[in-house]
Amino acid sequence: MMLKRQEKRQKAVLLAGLYTSQTLGLGFVTTAVPVILRQSGAGLDKISWIFALGFFWSLKFLWAPLVDRYGSKKLGHYRGWIIVLQILMIIVTVAASCFSVNDRLPFLFVLFAMLTFLSATQDIASDGLSVTLLKPEERCVGSSIQSGGNMLGYMIAGGILLMVYQWLGWSGSLLVLAGGMALPLIGILKFPEPESLTASPKNKAGYKAFIRFFKRPGIWGWIPVLLIFRINHQITYWLLNPFLVDLGWSIDRIGFTLNIFGLLISIAGAAAGGVMVNYYGRKKTMLASMAFGILGTAGFIGLNLDYGGAVSIFIYVILGVIMATGGISNTAIYTVIMDKCDPDNAATDFTLQWSLSGVSAMVGGGLAMASAEFIGYAGVLFVSVGFAVTAIYLIWRYNDFESGHKSDLSDCKNLETKAN
Repeated sequence: MMLKRQEKRQKAVLLAGLYTSQTLGLGFVTTAVPVILRQSGAGLDKISWIFALGFFWSLKFLWAPLVDRYGSKKLGHYRGWIIVLQILMIIVTVAASCFSVNDRLPFLFVLFAMLTFLSATQDIASDGLSVTLLKPEERCVGSSIQSGGNMLGYMIAGGILLMVYQWLGWSGSLLVLAGGMALPLIGILKFPEPESLTASPKNKAGYKAFIRFFKRPGIWGWIPVLLIFRINHQITYWLLNPFLVDLGWSIDRIGFTLNIFGLLISIAGAAAGGVMVNYYGRKKTMLASMAFGILGTAGFIGLNLDYGGAVSIFIYVILGVIMATGGISNTAIYTVIMDKCDPDNAATDFTLQWSLSGVSAMVGGGLAMASAEFIGYAGVLFVSVGFAVTAIYLIWRYNDFESGHKSDLSDCKNLETKAN
């Protein structure tokens, strides 16, 4: 019994480290760097290029089958990928610390592109490793560790580091990130990969899984929902960073408000989303999240008016609505995406659907950031409301949310009952 508990702890620590470290670089690039650039006087059109780097995470389905198919027998299939990628992430982060963000932005952009590509590929390998390491009864906890690790990475990189940026500076902050990325190497080097992962590559998922996915009956009714569902939240959330800078907020205050307070609210929203899916179903939860999204965006539009001393309180209220909505919507769409996965190609199907959703959200968020430089925040936010209304219409028309999956809603609960 003690041996099993120790093994579970080792798995938990390993996965927590991997999923936290993979979002350290991404969190710093997409949340901290835009604030730093805006405070140094960069225009929103220039800052929008930073958000384009998120495309690597949205497009990772393109090379996911290669990570599945090719690997090292000596180091371990996924373990080998992770070790190499972790070392490369550290090297790139240390290199970025040697250049000024104000004078060498084009060169830093190339390094950040490399960093986001490496972290996205590490995520693919970590997902493959976790699926193999975790037993069926451990996967609910494993999913929580994955989500929590990602959130923690964003909190450290986009929240805590922004709060201490005035003392650490550019180079110091990046060196701290590099140190955080190095910690999981200790765990992965000590943790042997199961021999089952060195199976013949012909048994691994291939690109034909993509074709099979798009040929499924009724799937083309789901694709438009995927493409538009996350756009409103992405635009609203991304515009918050430069908006708070323009209000005169300090970097440390923005870091705490958005990436510590805000992410804690988002985690609470994700938990609430799970309850809503259980009680009200997938469709109603997705519709509710869009309605909350419109409410949050409308409040953000109101922030562009002059509210005097009450503006800070209003900001925290609106931020709470926006972040809670993000948590609810992520839980809802994760559930439906899992429903649409073929068990034989579950990882590939999941990555493909999440990537389709991510690409459109990244495009929408990037264009919104660039457009805000010319038509203002309010103009872009009104367009964002239009996306949310369109999403409500598409969700309302689509009727294949619940069928065949009602029993799946209680899977985690049943597993927890058995464990107790």
